[in-house]
Amino acid sequence: MQICNTAHPAYKVQNLENSLAFYVDGLGLKKIYSLTFKDLADTMEQDLHQMNTEEQDFFRSQIDMLRKKQDKIWVTFLEVADRQYIELFPAYKELEAFPKGDDHIGYLHLALEVDDIHQAKEELTKKGIKTDEIRLGPDFTYQMWMKDPDRNPLELMEYTPKAYQLHRRDN
Repeated sequence: MQICNTAHPAYKVQNLENSLAFYVDGLGLKKIYSLTFKDLADTMEQDLHQMNTEEQDFFRSQIDMLRKKQDKIWVTFLEVADRQYIELFPAYKELEAFPKGDDHIGYLHLALEVDDIHQAKEELTKKGIKTDEIRLGPDFTYQMWMKDPDRNPLELMEYTPKAYQLHRRDN
């Protein structure tokens, strides 16, 4: 397994406009694109066939909730350097927290880019490190989740040729 980059830290922010003013206008980072709750719901819907009935029921209820706010921004990507980003997730008081119960502001997770996510999963499994299954995210990156010993969320990701981070620009 080869870790290539710190792909991104992710933060939940109280006010996206204030955060964009700080990071873009203040620090000079570039806003490259945003994904909406519709983008997230569409991706979740595509994954339903891979789940058991109980998971499908849960995710269908989450998809229904997301579709009610489908035009709202789910995540905004800021470019720090080549292949390195910051993710900003706006907090919405009127929207049930997703995942449920996660209503804090601040750090959410750290993502590290790997050169081969399948090889990484195999190596981590051999070392006794538990990970979630590899999934294709709504930004067209492969991702796999785990927790460090202090239960901090860690995402390993591999960019695909269609990865939004490498190609999509809203402005």
